Amino acid sequence: MLEYLACWEGELSARRLAELTARSREDAQRRIISGYQKAHPGRLVPSGRLKKFADATGGLAFAPTSASALLDVIRGEHRLAEASGEEPRFGPPLEEISTFGFSEPDPDVFQRLYAACVGRRAVRLDYAAKSGLMECEFSPHALVRDGVRIHFRGYASTAYRSSTPYPDPFRQYIDLAPARVRRLIHEGDVAGYVSDAGDADWHARETLMFRLNDDLPQEILSVLAVEHEGGESSGDFRIKKIPNIRKALRIYVQRSLRHRAFGDVLYEIWLPVPIDVEARP
Repeated sequence: MLEYLACWEGELSARRLAELTARSREDAQRRIISGYQKAHPGRLVPSGRLKKFADATGGLAFAPTSASALLDVIRGEHRLAEASGEEPRFGPPLEEISTFGFSEPDPDVFQRLYAACVGRRAVRLDYAAKSGLMECEFSPHALVRDGVRIHFRGYASTAYRSSTPYPDPFRQYIDLAPARVRRLIHEGDVAGYVSDAGDADWHARETLMFRLNDDLPQEILSVLAVEHEGGESSGDFRIKKIPNIRKALRIYVQRSLRHRAFGDVLYEIWLPVPIDVEARP
């Protein structure tokens, strides 16, 4: 909290820090601020009667170092405040446009899948797959959120069906959207759980490359060039390189970057180029 105030809000006072940490002003000054200055000399500099961070976001040890990471913290504070019926303790008003089109799953279905994922248990369910309704055992091992939905990554199998077996049993790691679960039949099978050890696409890492659409109007290209210069990227603004992406998430990254609206017009912006795959254990 000290680094957040000193860096992102641009001013640190013992009084404000005490409010946020439920301490007395004297305790916040003696234990937190003085202790931090002793452990990290030179990082806090005077700013009138207050203090601020010496080097913008450089050297932060505990607070977020990027805008996206900061928004995650502010988002969490807003959610906790909303749940408790109180006002957020810090941060500006925050509105998230991306949540308006988000597909919210049934809370009961999501809770049971979430508990199975954390507890490493298989669940038996009816699922509306793209190929049709499928009864399967599903072993969730990870939770993924993109801009429009939540899904669990895990192993699905129909091979357990002994009384009325499928002629060609389905055994595959899939992305299961809770919103498409039609029925939870059984849960809590630890013995039948299949881990992520065999999920090659989950463990393989890729460097994704994109190029700007050559057919974009010049005014759109000019805006994108300005955004590039104002960010942390370097090199040709017509090329975007995103390293260390799980192969299983490639399609979601590509989908999130492909289109963007300028005014009332939706443009195709970033086009994928051949992929460099780096497999990791």
